[in-house]
Amino acid sequence: MRSMVAVFLGCLALGAQAFTVSTIYSDNMMLQRGKPIKVTGSGAPNETVEVTFDGETVKAAANAHGRWLATLAPREACKVPKTLTVTGGGKTVTFKNVLVGDVWVCSGQSNMHWNIAWGGCYHQEDVKAEAETNAPYFRGIDLRRGSLLFPAAEVRLDGCSYKKWVKMGKRPGEVSALGFMFGLKLSKACPDVPMAIISLAQGGSRIEPWIPLDGYDGIKGLEEEAAAAELYDFGKPQGRAVLNGVLKDISGWAKGFAALSTNDFPYAPQPMLPRPLKGHAGLYNHMMAPLETFPFKGVIWYQGESNEDDAKYGIKQRALITSWRRRFDTDMPFYFVQLPNFGEKNKPGDFRMRKYSAIRILQAESLDLPLTGMAVTTDTADDNQLHPKNKLDVADRLARMALNDLYGQKQPNEGRSPVFRAAALSADGKEIVIHFKYAEGGLANGTREIEKAPVLTDAKDVKGVVVTLANGREVAPESAVIDGEVFRISVDGDQPIAAVRYNCFAYPEHHVWSKTTGLPLAPFKTASLVTCSAIPK
Repeated sequence: MRSMVAVFLGCLALGAQAFTVSTIYSDNMMLQRGKPIKVTGSGAPNETVEVTFDGETVKAAANAHGRWLATLAPREACKVPKTLTVTGGGKTVTFKNVLVGDVWVCSGQSNMHWNIAWGGCYHQEDVKAEAETNAPYFRGIDLRRGSLLFPAAEVRLDGCSYKKWVKMGKRPGEVSALGFMFGLKLSKACPDVPMAIISLAQGGSRIEPWIPLDGYDGIKGLEEEAAAAELYDFGKPQGRAVLNGVLKDISGWAKGFAALSTNDFPYAPQPMLPRPLKGHAGLYNHMMAPLETFPFKGVIWYQGESNEDDAKYGIKQRALITSWRRRFDTDMPFYFVQLPNFGEKNKPGDFRMRKYSAIRILQAESLDLPLTGMAVTTDTADDNQLHPKNKLDVADRLARMALNDLYGQKQPNEGRSPVFRAAALSADGKEIVIHFKYAEGGLANGTREIEKAPVLTDAKDVKGVVVTLANGREVAPESAVIDGEVFRISVDGDQPIAAVRYNCFAYPEHHVWSKTTGLPLAPFKTASLVTCSAIPK
């Protein structure tokens, strides 16, 4: 640990003495259209910096910490490469082949982290060849994974070097395979808007390290998490105590850090922590915080496997979305992936049955937030494969939602899978009608082989339905059938229906599909039952 800190401090000390532009900038980069362009870096305190781009020149002065920020006016999408120059400290830094378009952040854990360079994805080479031929304005960058104690002012990178922006059609590098396929879909559909992805996922990570420390504030049900997060606020006495314990092996660094004020934190050198995947805010501090001065379009998110036993996951995902929007943009689009199949088909005793199926239900709770969408993927995975090879279908579903919501390209049913909307119970409690959103055009049973379109049937009986009775007993329904856009379910006996769940298995084998979109119905569990006359529109 001491040697790592020494190297890190040496690198940062060198950067602090000289004029630099933040490491997120390089040749071939993409700047976000429609938002102020922010260029940051470091130099001597009070040093004047001049930034020129697309005929506009602005000046900025470094603050007492040596950090500077220059803001240029928003630009429209532009496929014509431009040059950005930054002058300060007696030298000029030039970035060539800069485009203006839409930048997407691709975040989460290993299913998002899985690199296009690693191989193992269906149709990967075909997709890469397609990018080279049909996506000349598609760019990307992969940022180093890691965790920090407090928010960094800029991206921290290996040694004193960094990974640069690249042209995706020429050399995709180590960007997210899912992000690559998503960006390619958008690039092909929107040829007049250059697209880019920032790949910054961390394999094995829980959701908590991705939430900033204030992300739990005021959220009912997360009071315990908010209190725990306070221990990582090193501007407070309890945080200082935790810091002293965490850094007892690097006492020299800790001593210097203890003398800093809260405002100094983002500018102080700090060591990279050894993959703390369960703590608070560490991943946000390292990978997301520096992007607070680098505008982007939206986020695609694929995470949840490491929180498989977390009953509060739904609230935490909402906390992540709302806190990120507060930090970056109030209406930032956020599209996420519902966990795919895992385990053995419809095996009731599967040890992950309740865990994976429960997380899927909790993920869906975020859909009431504006500009969100959920890609349902229970039909896309391979047997016992934690990292499904079929990233292409997942990317397509994410892209269809974005194209509908943001790019004026109307997709059938907005490109979304049918999801549970309401459950209407009969007067005697023996029959229930399940209503869905995005089911226009009707539902149908069907089967699907990986990478093939679903084969729909005329069969009406719904598989995978379990009914909970008022006495707590779980039974198979007497009847569960598709009736156009709804399910009609009935039970026998003297006990009324209390709840219904559908496809709550680790690996659902049977699916119901939208006839319009060919997308699978999302697994669900009824949260509440209403009278037949009270169905919401």
